[in-house]
Amino acid sequence: MINIETNRSIHIDDKQISTFIETGTAMFPMGVVFTKEELQYINDIQIKLPQEQVIIGDAGEPNLLYVSRLMVDLPGEKPTLVNRPLSESIINILNDKIRQKFFKKLLGKEKYLRRCQINRMTKNSFIGRHIDRDSNPDYDVAVVIHLGKQFDGGEFVVYPDNNKSYTFRPNYGTVLISQCKIPHEVLTVNSDERVSLVFFLSDYLEENRRIKNH
Repeated sequence: MINIETNRSIHIDDKQISTFIETGTAMFPMGVVFTKEELQYINDIQIKLPQEQVIIGDAGEPNLLYVSRLMVDLPGEKPTLVNRPLSESIINILNDKIRQKFFKKLLGKEKYLRRCQINRMTKNSFIGRHIDRDSNPDYDVAVVIHLGKQFDGGEFVVYPDNNKSYTFRPNYGTVLISQCKIPHEVLTVNSDERVSLVFFLSDYLEENRRIKNH
């Protein structure tokens, strides 16, 4: 396990806050939310996880990508860690006091981690337009840590209303935070590999209130 600087604080500037308010999404540069050491540690662990191909997302959207699960959040159930102990090593970083304090400052209150996975997107991969709350009505924000060091395409596009869209072009180490009530998509990856760690935060820690499909 890596040594984490427990006295470190994460700075949020006014521009990031105003962007988050306007678009429902903010992007933080490498080294702000997670250190280079933490990013490398997460990357070293995630490549050991099993993966599965996904063509239909949890919200029913068309997808083409590979997913490795760390925490699942199934309808009618409480969140569950999978692929232990590898998943625990990563979750401990995401859920530590530094990050809890940062999210509370940005979002105004304490949040709970409900779901976590690695998304691996190769050439021609994409994630269709969807709303994260269709996976769980209690999701508040999605956090996306970018681990891919070289890729083309794969822009993150949000649609806060019918007349506007905003495009974010992430790179290695950037962290995107987006409100789960806002439609969004990931455009087609044109080359190389776009890898990201995605987790969802909520006020609610009980059973997923999404209705099961039988």
